[in-house]
Amino acid sequence: MATSIEGQSVSDIRIDGIQSFGCLIRFDSLLQEVLQVSANLQEKLGISIDKALTSAPKDILGSKLQQRIKQSLSNNLRLSAALIINRQVLGTYQRFYVMAYRSDDSIIIEFEPLSRSGEQRLMPIVNEWLSRLAQVQQIELLQQMLVQSIQAVTGYDRVLLCQFDSHWNRTAIAEVCRNPSRSLLNYRFPASDIPAQVRNRYVIQPLRNIPDVNAQIVPLTPTSADLDLPQLDLTAGMLRALSPHHQRYLREIKVAASLSIAIAGEQQLWGILTCHHFTAVEVSAAERDAAFNLVQMATQRMFLLQARQQATFLQQVLDSRELLSTERDKVVQPKALLEKYGKNWMQLFNCSGIALLYHDQVSCTGETLDSYELDIVGKWLSEHNGNKVCWACDQLSNSPLDKLVNLRSRAGLLAVPLPIEQNQSGWLLLFRNAKKVQFSWVGKKQIIEAETSNPLHRVEERGYEIWVETIDTEAPRWSVKEQHAAQDLAEDLAVAITVHQISRLNTELQRANKQLKEIAHTDTLTKIWNRYRMELAIDAELAAAERYGHPCSILLFDVDRFKSVNDTYGHDVGDQVLTRLAEEVQSKLRISDNLGRWGGEEFIVLASHNSLEEAIALAERLRQHIETVEFKTVGKITVSIGVAEAIPGKESRRRLFERADQAMYRAKQSGRNRVEAASTELSAS
Repeated sequence: MATSIEGQSVSDIRIDGIQSFGCLIRFDSLLQEVLQVSANLQEKLGISIDKALTSAPKDILGSKLQQRIKQSLSNNLRLSAALIINRQVLGTYQRFYVMAYRSDDSIIIEFEPLSRSGEQRLMPIVNEWLSRLAQVQQIELLQQMLVQSIQAVTGYDRVLLCQFDSHWNRTAIAEVCRNPSRSLLNYRFPASDIPAQVRNRYVIQPLRNIPDVNAQIVPLTPTSADLDLPQLDLTAGMLRALSPHHQRYLREIKVAASLSIAIAGEQQLWGILTCHHFTAVEVSAAERDAAFNLVQMATQRMFLLQARQQATFLQQVLDSRELLSTERDKVVQPKALLEKYGKNWMQLFNCSGIALLYHDQVSCTGETLDSYELDIVGKWLSEHNGNKVCWACDQLSNSPLDKLVNLRSRAGLLAVPLPIEQNQSGWLLLFRNAKKVQFSWVGKKQIIEAETSNPLHRVEERGYEIWVETIDTEAPRWSVKEQHAAQDLAEDLAVAITVHQISRLNTELQRANKQLKEIAHTDTLTKIWNRYRMELAIDAELAAAERYGHPCSILLFDVDRFKSVNDTYGHDVGDQVLTRLAEEVQSKLRISDNLGRWGGEEFIVLASHNSLEEAIALAERLRQHIETVEFKTVGKITVSIGVAEAIPGKESRRRLFERADQAMYRAKQSGRNRVEAASTELSAS
C-alpha cells in the first residue's frame, strides 16, 4: 500500500469536490440527465444549482456543444483536446476552456473561465523559446533553458526539473528560483512524496494545476452519498481537489501554488517539472498549455540528444572492435592486447581497471585486485552466475564477494563471460572505484530512512528539514548500453584468446581449429553467421563486385522496440525472439544470400548480385513476412530495414555499413516497420 508523506494510506483517495478556479457538471453516461453540479455553478456559469439539476443537458450546454461532446466520447474516454467556447453569463459573453471525460459511468464536463489578457504576448514568447530549445546541443543546457522558458511563460517563483531514479526518488537537476535562499537544486525527494498511485494518475493526466493551496474545496451537490453513487474519479480533468496529505505537504515546504507536468520516458515516467509560487497565483489555461508544449518539445529534444550520446558511445565501441579485429590474424598474447588497448577501454567504460581470466591465466591493467583474488572472483562467478550474459554490481560491499576478497576501494564490477570453451568460460572484469557522494534530502527523517540504508545528519536550511546522506561505498551504475558493449568486446577478446591458444596448443591443433571456426564464424545464440564471418563475406563480395562489375547490396535491420520486449518479458524471451527471427528470415532468402547477426538485435543480409531496386524488393518481402509471424509469448513484432547498394571501387565495407545504418535510422525515425534506401552520400551528422 502506498503511503503519503505522513505515512497514511492514500489508496484510491477521492474527494467529493473540486478546486475553485472552475466549475463542474456530472451527467449520466448517455448525457441525458444532470446528476451533480459544483456549488460555484451560479458564480461561474450564471445558472442556479436548482435550475441546473432540473434542466435537460441540452438546455445547459446548448444542443451544439452537447452533440459535439456526445459524439467525441462515443469511442473515447476523454476529449483529445479541450474546447474553447463562448457563452453568455449574466448578460455578457465569457470564454470558457471546456474539458469532458468519462468517469464511473458518468460524463464529466469541466468549465474554466478564460481571460484574453496576456494571450497576445504569449505566442511570440513561446515561439522564441521553442526556437532556442531546438538549437541546444548540450543536455544540461537544454534542461536549464527549459526551466527558464517555463518561468518566462508562467511567472512562477520557482521552476524545478526533477528526474526519477530506479527507486522513484527524485533529484532536482535544473532550477530557476527568484529567491536564492529557497533554491532546491540538487536536492532529493523520497519516492513516497509521489507514490505509485499518484504516478499512475500522471500517466492519465500529465498536468496538475493548483492555483491556491489554501483555497476551500468547492463541494458537489447533491453529494455522491445522497445519490448512492461512487465518488467521482476526476483524474482525467484539471479541477481535482487536493487531498489533505498533498495540501499538508505543500504547506510544509511553504508553497502556496503549484503546477506540475509529468515527463514520460519510453517505458515509464522519466521525471516531473514542478512550478512553485510562494503566494497564490492563477495561470491562464493558455499559459498552462504553452508550458506543457514547451516541456513536450524540450524533452523530446533531450531524448534525441541522449540517443546521440549513446550512438557516439556505441560508435567508439565499434571503432575499438575494428582495431581489435586487426589482431585476428596475428598470434598475440591476450596480456599484450590488454596492455595495448586497456587504457582506451578503461576510458571508454569509465572504469578504474580491467582483468582477463582464462585457462587459469590472469591478466590485468589499472586498479583491480591481486591475481589470487581475481581467481577467487572468477570461480565464484562461474559457480553462481549461471547462464546470465553478465553480472553487474555497483556496491560490492553488499555482495558475497565482500567476504571472499579484500575489495579495497573497488565498489563496482561488470563481469562478462568469455565464450572460450563450451564447458568453461573465462571472464572479462571491469572494475570501478567507490565514489564519495552526498545527497541532501527534503522530507521527514523516518520517511527518508525507509528509502536509504546510510546514516543521516540534519542541516538547518531552507526553513524545513534537510537531511544529508553520505555514500562512499558505491560506484556509478553500469548502464544497459555499457553492458551490451562489454558483451560485444568480450566476444572479440574470446576470438583473440582462442587464436593465441591455437598457436600455444599445437598438440591439440585439430580440436582448437574446430573450436575457433565455431566461435569465429557462428553466433552462439541464433546459429547464423556472426559479425566476423559477415565482415569476411562482405569484403570478398565487394572485391568480386569491383572485379566483375556485378552489383551487390546489404540489408541492415533490427527489431523495433526490442528493449520493451526484454523489459516486459525478460532477456530469455528476448533471446527466443531473436532466434525465431533468424529462422524466419533465413527461410525467405536465396541460396546466394547470406544472413548474419551484426550485434544485439541487429541483423544483416548480404544480397549478392542484387541491385538497389532488387534489394529493396527483398527487404519489403522480409518486412511483410515478419509482421505476419506470431512469436511465442511476445506476439507480433516488426523490423526497420536500411538498404544500401555498394559503390564499386569507391567505398569500404565500413562506409557501406554506415550508409545502411543511416537508412535504418531514417526508417525508425519515420515510424518504424519500414524499408528505407541509403543515400549515395554519407551524412555528416
